[in-house]
Amino acid sequence: MKQNNQPWCLTGISLVVMLLTIFLFFSCSSTKMVRKPPPFQVIKSILAKDVDKTGSSGAPVDVTDTFTISDQKVVSHVQLKNVSGKHTLKWEWYMPDGRLYYSSKGCDVAPAKGKYFKDTSAWHNIFIDGDKASAFPGTWMVKVYYDGDVISTKNFEIQEMDRNLGAVVINTTPENATVRILNIKPKFFQGMKLGAGEYDVEISAPGYQTQRMWLTVKSGTHNSFDLPLQPAQPAGVNFLSKRNSYAVIIGISRYQFSSTDGLQELAFADDDAEAFRNMLLQLGWSNSHIKTLINENAKRNDILIALESWLTKVGPDDMIVLFWSGHGFPDPEDPEKVYFACYDTNINIPATGYRMDRVREILQERNAKNVIVLADTCHAGKLITRGSKGISVQPYVQKLKREQRIPKGWIYMVGADTDRLAIEHSSWSNGAFTHTLLKALGGEADGFESVSPKDGVVDMRELRAYLESVMPDDTQKVLGTAKRPIITTSSGDPEIWNISLDLK
Repeated sequence: MKQNNQPWCLTGISLVVMLLTIFLFFSCSSTKMVRKPPPFQVIKSILAKDVDKTGSSGAPVDVTDTFTISDQKVVSHVQLKNVSGKHTLKWEWYMPDGRLYYSSKGCDVAPAKGKYFKDTSAWHNIFIDGDKASAFPGTWMVKVYYDGDVISTKNFEIQEMDRNLGAVVINTTPENATVRILNIKPKFFQGMKLGAGEYDVEISAPGYQTQRMWLTVKSGTHNSFDLPLQPAQPAGVNFLSKRNSYAVIIGISRYQFSSTDGLQELAFADDDAEAFRNMLLQLGWSNSHIKTLINENAKRNDILIALESWLTKVGPDDMIVLFWSGHGFPDPEDPEKVYFACYDTNINIPATGYRMDRVREILQERNAKNVIVLADTCHAGKLITRGSKGISVQPYVQKLKREQRIPKGWIYMVGADTDRLAIEHSSWSNGAFTHTLLKALGGEADGFESVSPKDGVVDMRELRAYLESVMPDDTQKVLGTAKRPIITTSSGDPEIWNISLDLK
């Protein structure tokens, strides 16, 4: 199952406990003063596919006791009456073989002193589709406890009705290897049911070479794959010293034509660039190997010189990092042609921007093999959105991936996708992507999710895992909506993930 968060409660009209994968809600429609409290009653216990939370009581939606593995979730909903004093609600979910699948943490139900809840409802759910429950069709049971006493026991069916799915088991050597399916959102688990098709699978383990391949899944059958990993090459094979690591860092908050052509000025894009430069210096980079262009020093000609002249010293085995924070915009005639907005860009004349594919062409001419592109820019749906950055590099990155044109050894890490607006926030003093990136490189990603050993060095594998997990959590907490990075590379080059920006 997905990772659970600690429960929390809201006081007032509704009391709510939320879990990432398994949710518990408690709401009350009315509160009365207590003289002589009437007796407690359980009015109803219902199973449903969802709950309508627009009202004060939470109404079950699609009431049923029969579900399929393609349903999103199972909701256990109870309606209570005359609740006074402090009490605890708890749910237990049991699998078809009788084993406990999940036990919720107790939630305290406590009306204000001297009052009682006349009518209340509470509900809790487990997810099916995309979670472990989908691997166990059959008759399940859920129990609801009130102060340790069972107040409801319900049986329900999870049916394997979809014949278009196939169970997938991936046996790895070593057994503790991490398996990721890169072209689906849910995390992989053994026995996971997937539709027929091709799946991009990556397997990694500390001390072993990462393996990436496409696996073919057939529907209506059991798909088993044996995928052993090879021991890693000796330490130091992918180490890149100060001598051969170069970075071009660009951050633009102010624009020359912001008042006339609509380029919105940004609060923290220039701070993003400064903060990333300082991080590289902390990681042992030489100042002479970092070119930083900020605001009026990031005119189109300045950027041309940095990328097409200053980088001529780079050799094919050197590492190049390109960091860009600011606006991006598409060519109106071809949205997949994406431009970075320079300080002196006029968006009515796309050629005054810097085309992203030009970076690839220039560096490919130098046979650059280790290139990391970091972009804190996003797709706003329109160019002018207050407090946001502009249109993202995502269409361009998707085109490269679709046409298999991402050069071997290149990694793209982009701040947001087309339907998730990346917003700066004063509590970070950075864009959402840069904020998470800095925390990761500062050490929080070291050993993250055990994708690599915790050894004091953050490699690209750890950085990817951290960004994909932490950025949605951080943005959900601060912005109220989860924003996810786009991270992609060329296929068939797993060793790129062993590279680190740490040169100490």
